[in-house]
Amino acid sequence: MRLSKISISGVRNINAIDVQPSSALNLIVGKNGSGKTSFLESLFVLGTGRSFRTTRLRSVVQSSQEKALVYGMVQNDVLGIEQSQGVEIAKNGKVRARQDGIPVTNSSSLAYSLPVQLINSDTFLLLDGGPKVRRQYMDWGLFHVEPGYAECWRRFSRALKQRNQLLRYGKLRALDQQLQPWNEELSACASSIHLFRKAHIEELAILIEGRFEQMCLTPGLAVSYKPGWNVAVDYVDCLSANLDKDRSVGYTREGPHRADLDITLDGVNAIDRLSRGQSKMLVCALKLVQGDILAAARGHRAIYLVDDLPSELDGDNRNLFLSQLIGTKGQVFVTATDSVKNGESWDLPGLEEKMVFHVEQGSFSLQR
Repeated sequence: MRLSKISISGVRNINAIDVQPSSALNLIVGKNGSGKTSFLESLFVLGTGRSFRTTRLRSVVQSSQEKALVYGMVQNDVLGIEQSQGVEIAKNGKVRARQDGIPVTNSSSLAYSLPVQLINSDTFLLLDGGPKVRRQYMDWGLFHVEPGYAECWRRFSRALKQRNQLLRYGKLRALDQQLQPWNEELSACASSIHLFRKAHIEELAILIEGRFEQMCLTPGLAVSYKPGWNVAVDYVDCLSANLDKDRSVGYTREGPHRADLDITLDGVNAIDRLSRGQSKMLVCALKLVQGDILAAARGHRAIYLVDDLPSELDGDNRNLFLSQLIGTKGQVFVTATDSVKNGESWDLPGLEEKMVFHVEQGSFSLQR
């Protein structure tokens, strides 16, 4: 997938811009506060229906405007077709989306048509953040490569919400009977989710370990999947055995919603063993490998949004990571400050095409 045209209006300090980006590397250069990150945020909204900077979408809309609009032409090189995709955010935060002029009722359609991978300072929470961040990482890949996964996870989430509600407010005398249908639904979904995740992470782990060793020349990395409960026990039996403890805390303590990834180096938690630079490269490897899995499964390339790369990686690691990005053959958007003059230092082997855009007060101009 790639964007052949981008139109943005009313997003933060971006009044109105029309951009025809490169299908390879796009370098967005400007001072801090000029609109670089807002540009990436707009592309993220286009591909997900949400922002990576805020949960309150109304704050994305420029104060002087009634709405913000992001529009793009999405080129599907596998099918040889082009499709329009647009997202409108009203001042009250209401979101409306369309594909080829047809209303879209859920964000999953946007994400499936325009798979975006974000790499910014928050991405490093993959190593030192909580399990939720790593579950979201797993779920992104499974959503894009396993058609049945999203519906299975939705079913599990609905049943989990109902079970937790009963644990807090259900009638004690009839609680077992009330919980039974939800326990059965959770158990059926949990088995499928576990099998999906297990197979996915086994494939990912080999690629991540190899990619990291290639990038950092450091062997010994191991990535493993923690399912969130003892899978040797049927999940419905696990729920029954934990009923008293679950009722005392008011929620379901074990299950797929507690899954995690274990990332170690020579048997020690990777974040405790790696240098800051190596940790950053590992996170980059995690993101690149997901793009590889997507390309292998669907033939599509992810679109990479990389915010303020020079501040996250030093010169050598930056060029190494960019070379790896270019090797994916995906479309890349990278922001940098004015200190990177005209992008001359970004001319890397294997780079067939590059565009440099200068941003000032929300206005874009093509430099080369």
